[in-house]
Amino acid sequence: MDKNELLNHLDEQLYFLQKSINDYDQNEIEAKRAATIIRTLVHDTQNSTSLLNMLNAKNIEFIDTNAPKNAFANWKLSGVGMTGGNIFLQNTPYVGLVGKELTGSPDGIIISYTPIYKNWDKVDRKIDFNSWWNAEIYDNRSGDSLSRKGLVLNIANKDGGAHIDNLTKQYSSFKTANVLQFKVDGNLQGFDNIPAYPAVMQIAWELLYSIKDELANIKK
Repeated sequence: MDKNELLNHLDEQLYFLQKSINDYDQNEIEAKRAATIIRTLVHDTQNSTSLLNMLNAKNIEFIDTNAPKNAFANWKLSGVGMTGGNIFLQNTPYVGLVGKELTGSPDGIIISYTPIYKNWDKVDRKIDFNSWWNAEIYDNRSGDSLSRKGLVLNIANKDGGAHIDNLTKQYSSFKTANVLQFKVDGNLQGFDNIPAYPAVMQIAWELLYSIKDELANIKK
């Protein structure tokens, strides 16, 4: 396959990735399609070669929006004092790649995981592919952890992205709303959605704009 054909495939995959990001707000399971696109773009095995590798483009730098493991980061608190109670983390698993939104109302508090790309106004960290792909993005402090690679491949290969199979223990623990829990007015409360899908969409966003930043060089 010549380079022009490969570049046409790249344009198509970037279109698919952008569309998944655009459509995510309508349905979170768009993350499953995004995971298969990410796999196509970057995952190499003994039997298959990623599209970026075919283009000799895996040496680009990749945007890293993952929060440090012990940082209280990517939180958005809106009106949480309206319930009149204290809010604090109950056990503290590490979930670094997603935003966590706490929104208060007279009826209580809504807690949700969300991709952070909508509020990302500055990219100040880029890293090499292996560091990006293999970085830990989740640790439940009980023996289960995931990297970007582990999350993407679980969704693409086991959770309906491209294949369906038994889920791994690590991924199953990340596919629950109660990865993080809070005590709100004395009651333990989990999130209203799971972190796995918004985390994949954040990876999709990082990858899309990492490639776009280097697209002119890739196409030379």
